[in-house]
Amino acid sequence: MSEPLAYLNGQLIPARRAAIAVYDAGFVLGSTVTEQLRTFGGRLFRLGDHLTRLAHSLDIAGLEPRESMADLADIADRIVAKNVLLEDPGDDLGLCIFITPGTYAAMAEGAQVGPTVCLHTYRLPFEFWADRYEQGVALRTTEIQQVPRTCWPAELKCRSRMHYYLADRLAAQAEPGSRALLLDEDGFVCETSTTNVAAFFHDTGVVSPRPEKVLPGISLQVAEELASDFGIGWSHRDFRPDELTRADEVFVTSTPNCILPVTRLNGRPIGAGRPGPVFTRFLAAWNKLVGVDVAAQASRFAKRPAKTRLSAFELGETSDDALSDPLTGLPNRRLFQRRLEQAIYRAGGSAKYFAVLFIDLDRFKEVNDRYGHLSGDKLLVAAARRLAESIRPQDIVARRDGDEFTVLLDDLHRPEDAVGVAQRIVDHFRAPLAIQTDAADTPTQRLEFAASISIGIAVGSGADAPLTVDQMISRADTAMYQAKSRGGGKYVVLDAIQR
Repeated sequence: MSEPLAYLNGQLIPARRAAIAVYDAGFVLGSTVTEQLRTFGGRLFRLGDHLTRLAHSLDIAGLEPRESMADLADIADRIVAKNVLLEDPGDDLGLCIFITPGTYAAMAEGAQVGPTVCLHTYRLPFEFWADRYEQGVALRTTEIQQVPRTCWPAELKCRSRMHYYLADRLAAQAEPGSRALLLDEDGFVCETSTTNVAAFFHDTGVVSPRPEKVLPGISLQVAEELASDFGIGWSHRDFRPDELTRADEVFVTSTPNCILPVTRLNGRPIGAGRPGPVFTRFLAAWNKLVGVDVAAQASRFAKRPAKTRLSAFELGETSDDALSDPLTGLPNRRLFQRRLEQAIYRAGGSAKYFAVLFIDLDRFKEVNDRYGHLSGDKLLVAAARRLAESIRPQDIVARRDGDEFTVLLDDLHRPEDAVGVAQRIVDHFRAPLAIQTDAADTPTQRLEFAASISIGIAVGSGADAPLTVDQMISRADTAMYQAKSRGGGKYVVLDAIQR
């Protein structure tokens, strides 16, 4: 595979196929827990620390993904190991982990399939900060404050950050290129929209805001460790913006750019208005720690050309042709199996049910034999259309092969719900299908064909032993043949696993 991988809800897939439903609570409510990491020399930095912080955020949000922290660590390493090979030598990647509560029931017909879990990489946008190592960062205070702890604790790393957006927007309006410095309701310094803040004073050392008021930054933790190596003291306390302007040096820390100097606050210079010797010392130590000259790397890749999307020929497939049936336009067996894998994963450990319906047209061979394969194809198209009209919007019907179709019923509250859908399909096929015949020895004519169907149903749930796609389809196939042996126009139900 010559394109990046991503992980979504139990599957490693091409990144271009990682799609989240618009009714996911992460979009509707902004209720997304996240972590941002990066690589140095192609290896993730402080993965364990990031996952510890992620676990704490999940606890605060009450989210319980199926994946353990060990699982996420393994997935992260696997994705990075693959995707970094697609980049130029010396380049590095960002890794995003985000987890949402899953579907927002009010917009998804009550569907509840558990948390959405996604990991994906991205090319680090070095152009955003490459020149800041020498020019420094400008900060400005605005009327937008830090979210108080009565809304959510500062240590929750999430994407509910409209105040970041508004504050940065106001700061840039006042001074193009500047970033917002957020204060709490008492006027004390907290953090910027994406970085921690610290100030250096020759007589007292480094000071940063009290930990309970800010996101516990991994990069800030690294800076504190380096300060200890230097013999520089570090304290945490409240301070106001005017104290920052009196500092000898101010710097900000974050995962993508490690550490950057702050050279202006509200239009006034910090220290000499340029990066100072303590910042330079921190940066040199950081380079040694990670084995990369981070400023030189940012400068080198700041103007790299944008990646060209791979063509269908280069990928060896197209998203449409590879996943849809060319005759009926329905999803094909490949896409169906992928969706079934996702359904099995989502059901894991839950009380929800899902089902596979294996469907076969009764006496289809008679149409082919009497009227020819072109008429048979028309009958299949008509049958596909009727099947699509018979299922729920959230379900999927696919053409498997010949006159065989499969239906995936996801997120069922009771096993009996699958029977209700099967009965509806059987009822819909009591009316004949109308096609135009193309037999060589007869003139074209409209034929109404009584195409009854046989349906086999396999029901599974998260309470079952580990399921596989093949098990579910095999059981449904067996049930279908039992239904056909009873004369057709019927359905038979089997559990996914024989007990």
